[in-house]
Amino acid sequence: MVCKTHHSYLMREQETLKINVTGLKQGISTLEVDLSDDFFNVMEAPEIRGGRVSVMVEISRCDDTFDVSVRAEGVVTVGCDRCLDDLEVSIDTTSHLVILLGDEDAEQDDRLIVNAANPVADLSWYVCEQIVLAIPIKHVHQPGDCDDAMISRLDELNADRSSDGEPETSIDPRWSALLKMQTDNN
Repeated sequence: MVCKTHHSYLMREQETLKINVTGLKQGISTLEVDLSDDFFNVMEAPEIRGGRVSVMVEISRCDDTFDVSVRAEGVVTVGCDRCLDDLEVSIDTTSHLVILLGDEDAEQDDRLIVNAANPVADLSWYVCEQIVLAIPIKHVHQPGDCDDAMISRLDELNADRSSDGEPETSIDPRWSALLKMQTDNN
């Protein structure tokens, strides 16, 4: 699992995402939560340094089946892949989950089974994972926006590395022998 929670410190945002599903009326219920930097710190999402994300949860109850739609929209702060400085990335994601009542808590694909004796569904981990999955794989500043000192240092290191050792055009002697064998056969 991508996100973990500290059990010693539960905050209001996280508590709001704990839903007693049997307490919901038949039909549609909605919940809106604004997540802040504290939420991502508590959830220990290492990719996310902070953020401001609005989450809308819509739960449609039909007997003991709960159809959940989650929309998360906002900005998260991640590290730039190039200069490691903070970079704000916009996210907008919608996901779907089904909650069922059962004998014990369990997860199966896009289904969450909650114990009927304690029918509280904690959606904080689910919301956090969906936000993490919405972050683009590559996150870099626009050209010219990276930390100049870091880019200068990277350029120095790249120049040092390319000037050390053999020129890049040299071929490993083992490959040379194989190439010679190939040309001898033709």
